[in-house]
Amino acid sequence: MVIDRRNFLAGAGAAVMAGPMDHPHARPAKQTMLVGGVCRSSDGRYKIALVDPYGRAVTSVPLPGRGHDLAVSPTKDICVAFARRPGTFAVAFSPRKDSPAFTFTPSDGRHFYGHGVFSTDGRLLFATENNFETGTGVIGVYDATHSFARVGEFPTFGTGPHDLALLSDGVTLAVANGGYREHPAVGDGRTILNPETYQSDVCLIDSRHGSLIERYEIRTRERVSFRHLAIADGNRIVVGAQGLRTTADTDLVFIVSRGEEPRSLSMPVQAIPLLAGYVSSVAVSGDGKTAAVTSSRSNLVVLFDAIRGTLLKTSPARDVSGVTDLEGGNRFVVSTGFGVLSELGSDTEPRTIALDPTSSWDNHLTSF
Repeated sequence: MVIDRRNFLAGAGAAVMAGPMDHPHARPAKQTMLVGGVCRSSDGRYKIALVDPYGRAVTSVPLPGRGHDLAVSPTKDICVAFARRPGTFAVAFSPRKDSPAFTFTPSDGRHFYGHGVFSTDGRLLFATENNFETGTGVIGVYDATHSFARVGEFPTFGTGPHDLALLSDGVTLAVANGGYREHPAVGDGRTILNPETYQSDVCLIDSRHGSLIERYEIRTRERVSFRHLAIADGNRIVVGAQGLRTTADTDLVFIVSRGEEPRSLSMPVQAIPLLAGYVSSVAVSGDGKTAAVTSSRSNLVVLFDAIRGTLLKTSPARDVSGVTDLEGGNRFVVSTGFGVLSELGSDTEPRTIALDPTSSWDNHLTSF
């Protein structure tokens, strides 16, 4: 890891951000839950939109281009929106305070993959990035106490890292290496340069010094690219995959647990093709026991038991992609490209909570 983290932490200031943001550690006595994600307005511009659980608009933050996902600090007072790959911007802002947003970038020769996660103390931000000259994945490390200065990086031990999350120990990072090698100078920056040889895996990495703990290569009928993940009860990692030339009956949802062989979601044979070879987003309920995956290709939400890996229900939703948990039980909010936000659970039917036909929700939702 290219950072003297011990010296860095010893000298880090108490504030989570200097300059454009307010001090975040003074947690408000009570906070209203928010749901946020990237939207495209009817004029083609992108923004982060934040709403309350009833779908009422709270605030919006303009983005310089198309974004992908949000990382939220442990105190819920700072959000960072990452560019969609191969973008090079990240925008930090205070969701509940009228403070100016702040934009930062990765190092030269790197681009974001759209995802990041804060350390449990809120001082560091970890972001998946591409070293596009070598084709290797890295985790960029940013100092959230000093305007998100980039203070180092460590390898993801794979290619094309996409999503990442911290396990409950606050140290172990789970990283989904998608396996695709891409370069921003080739095509649109999303042209796959190794379609015949790519290797996807899920790696557990010690965030303190960037060392590999374990690697999981999940065998499927056809090779798939592991993209998104979420952490369920017992540090089970729910992983969603996408296929390059995948037939519709290839497994796409997996549960990875330390000390166990990875296993796929148990779906009836006739139900597997419903995902159409593509998982858009993954979320786990607040109690850690229910998981949800979406597929924009198949216009479907799938809910399943995250402990047993068994199917609970499927729910159709046109152009659905984003999904996140709601407080209490196994409820979720999903978003669509037609401006719809809906709430659903394993024992409840979908209920529309917001509709804005002038905005198109993008790939992910985050609740906090």
